[in-house]
Order: sequence, then C-alpha cells, then structure tokens
Amino acid sequence: MNQAITLIGAGVLALAVAGWLFALAPRMAGRLRVLMTLLVLAFAGAAASQGFGVGGVGIQLPGWQNIGQAATLLNLAVPAFAAFCLYLAPVRVMWAGWAGLLVYGLSLIAAGFLGTQAGYGEISIYPVLLAMSGAIATAYIPRLRLLRLIRGTLIALCMGSLIYWGVLPEWATSNPDALTGSPTAQAYQYSSIGLNVRLHGLQPHGNGLGYIAATVLLLSLYAPLRFGRWDWLWQLSALACLVLSQSKTMWLATALGVGVYALSQVGQLPPIKRGLSQLVLTAAILAGLFAVTVAAPQLDEADLTLTGRTNVWAVTLKEFQTNPVAGYGPALWGEEYRNAQGSGFAWVGQAHNQIVQTVGQSGAIGAAGLAFALLSLIGMAWRSRTMTSGASLALLTLLIVRGVSETPLRFGLDTGALVVLAVYLLATATSDNQTFLSPRSPA
Repeated sequence: MNQAITLIGAGVLALAVAGWLFALAPRMAGRLRVLMTLLVLAFAGAAASQGFGVGGVGIQLPGWQNIGQAATLLNLAVPAFAAFCLYLAPVRVMWAGWAGLLVYGLSLIAAGFLGTQAGYGEISIYPVLLAMSGAIATAYIPRLRLLRLIRGTLIALCMGSLIYWGVLPEWATSNPDALTGSPTAQAYQYSSIGLNVRLHGLQPHGNGLGYIAATVLLLSLYAPLRFGRWDWLWQLSALACLVLSQSKTMWLATALGVGVYALSQVGQLPPIKRGLSQLVLTAAILAGLFAVTVAAPQLDEADLTLTGRTNVWAVTLKEFQTNPVAGYGPALWGEEYRNAQGSGFAWVGQAHNQIVQTVGQSGAIGAAGLAFALLSLIGMAWRSRTMTSGASLALLTLLIVRGVSETPLRFGLDTGALVVLAVYLLATATSDNQTFLSPRSPA
C-alpha cells in the first residue's frame, strides 16, 4: 500500500510541477515549455520504472514488464533529447551554480556501468534532471517566487500531516512498541514527557516529516519567504511536526542551522558585541555537538549502533573495499542485496549516510563527484550569505547534518528533491544574478 501511494504521489507531483511551470513562466518560449515538460516526464518515467520494476508495486498488474521497460526507455531517452533541444535553443542559461549537482549525477551514472554489479539505476538520473530543470527555470522565474512555492508546499504537507493525525491517528503515527522487528524499537520511548508515538503523517517515515518541518523553519529565517501576519501559525505547525516526528537528527540540524544563521547575523554588530556574540554562539554549537557525539553515547542503555546504522555502514564499506574505483553499483541495498545480507537488514533501503552510500555504490568515481558538488555548494552558500541574510548557510547546514544519518542527495520525485532545489536556489543567489529578486528577460 505504501508503494502504491508513493507511485500515485509521484504522478501527482509531476503534474503539479508541470502546472507550476506553465503558470509561473508565461514569458518562457514555447520550446522551453516543451523542454521542461520533457524533464518532468523523465522524473515520472524514473518513478514508474521503479514502481513497475522487479519488486515494485506494479508487478501485480497485467503487462507490468512491458510497462517497466517502456518507463526505463523513457527515463533514458527523454533527458538525452532534452539536452539536445537545449543545445539548439537560443537561450541564456547560467549553468555555473548547478554544475556540482550535474557532475555528481553523471558520476553516479558512469560508476554504475563499472560497478561490481554493473547496471543503470533510475535513482542516479535525478540529480542530473534537477540540475537541468533548476538552471532553466531560474532563467525565467524569480528565485524568490520559486522558494515561496516550495515553502508553501512543505507547509501544506505539515498542516496536512497534523490534520491526518487528528482524523486517523493510528494511520498517521508509528507506535514504538510495535517496532519489535527493527533496531529502532526502543529508540523513541519518551514516555516521561508523554511522547510515546512517532508522527509520520503524509510522509512514509518520521524522519521525512522532520526533514520537511526543519526546512520550513529554516526557510522562515529569511523574511521575504514568510506569508504575512499568519506565518507564525505555519511555523508553529512545522515546529509541532518536527517535535512529533522524533527525528533526533533533525532536532540537532535545526538547532545548528539556527546557530549558524545567528553567527552570520552578529557580523553586523559593533566589534566588541560581535566578538562576544560569536564566542557565545560558537561555544553553544560546540557544546551541542559534544552532547550528541560524546556525552549521549556514554549514557546508560545508549544505542551505540545509532539504531543499527553503524552495522549498515560496515557492510556498505566492504563493497568499497571490493571495488574502490566504482563500488557495488546502483543495486546496492536493493531488494536482492538486502535478502543476501540476511533478515537483520530487511529494513534497510540505503546506507543511512551520504558519504558511505556514495562510496559503497559508486566508489572513488562517485566520491569525486560528491566532493565537487559539496565544495562548490559550500562556496556558493558562503558567497550568498549576505543576500539571503544567512538563510543559505542555515539550509546548507541542514543538508549536511541530514547526510550523517540519511542520504539527502539520493532523492526521487519527492519532497527530498524540493529541499535540494531550495538549497541551490538560495546558494546561487548572487549580486550578479538578479533573478533572486526579479525575473530576467529571456534572451
């Protein structure tokens, strides 16, 4: 059922993205509208290919193999044709800011054909598609408008999750007592403060809801992205989702993001106050990191495996040792791979760490692409900190912390792509690119 909902949601999101493009870019040339629609179809094709592939929900339908093959062909052909159309189109597109994400996706695809289990995985094409879509869309649509739409969508998911919890509480929450077959069975027992359920709402998992809520809160730090006098209500709903999701990583990421934002703001104070403020904030950030990484694991009954993640890391890194150049391949932690590892890893869908996942799946090739993407993103976020009032650094902090226990750059046609898009929209806001504040006229 969850797979079916995910597949249906992917199709709905694809239609929503297409609607946004047509509604928000009335001046976009007809050929570019067709191009963007092709890119959206590629996203949908990848989702359908996964859904109708081996183990996907679509295998129960007649002719599922033909559907899966057609979807895979669409997924491969559309980006290539879109790139060819872009080459012929007389438009001015600024690729510099999106090059890191583009190179990262291409490195995953290239390594996939050299892996221990060589092949092509649809998940690898998404960074390429997002980079192409972002670079083209920002040539015609103001970044501020796109960011407000992304934040509005994430707010709607938070509000919808709370409403879902109120109407169908058993469906919208995960009871920790029922998770006896997973290492997380005892990880969310906070009965001392009455928090004995974990809200996932409209997301498949509580971590996903916490990720969305944290993004809403950190985007709220930039005043132009707020929605008038009632914005406090949307922020309150996001805060409620963040707490109820019981995602400790997102709690830490939000706190660190706010701390980084505060550090960027104290630079405007007089020298003495600035120095004292920076000292206090830096000490607070370091104290928080110490509490999580050093003190907490020493507590009685502490989960030293990080709810089973360290075991997953160990298995994944063995694949890198086997093939240091290209890793295992895109099928890492797929259904067949999980079954081969035993029942203790049946819950694993990815390596739960961005670096470990990348080197295990794509080896040194993928690691080089990831390093290029992160270093370029950090540089851009730093340069745009003044224009975005520190929000670019805050949201980048969220992405990096998320990467410690999850894989934020391993996204599909889902909200993970929206968060990555928001990070890049803020990071690429520079003084010589005025589309952050106003649309640039088409060439």
